Amino acid sequence: MNREDNMKEDNSYAIESMVDRAEHQPDSGILCVTFSDQLSSARLRDFRDFFREEFERGHYKLVLNLEKVDIILSAHIGILWSQRQIAQQHGGDLKFVGLSKMIYAAFDAISLITFIDVFDTVEEAIEAFGRNGGRE
Repeated sequence: MNREDNMKEDNSYAIESMVDRAEHQPDSGILCVTFSDQLSSARLRDFRDFFREEFERGHYKLVLNLEKVDIILSAHIGILWSQRQIAQQHGGDLKFVGLSKMIYAAFDAISLITFIDVFDTVEEAIEAFGRNGGRE
């Protein structure tokens, strides 16, 4: 195994430890992801790489469950915003579920909450992809 393969393997492990659960809905093309509580500044590259890898797989419709995430940094929010724009350029979107009061307040403080779709349940977020091309 060469150095590049080792780096990819290490990065895959890092991403897997950041994602608690990922479930692909083959009929709809929706990927439902539950993140672990480990979104820290040290994980920014892993966070961005997660989206890059899923987009390379053709997964542009993502339901992001953040119920286990206690805190989110502004850099994470910037990544979410830019990755949402990429997803939309390919006919997809990011839907959010399980926002804590703190994360909701952070999104609201920068008026992001007016531009994203937030749902109480994963099922509601999945259903939203079926309405109006997935955009609320």
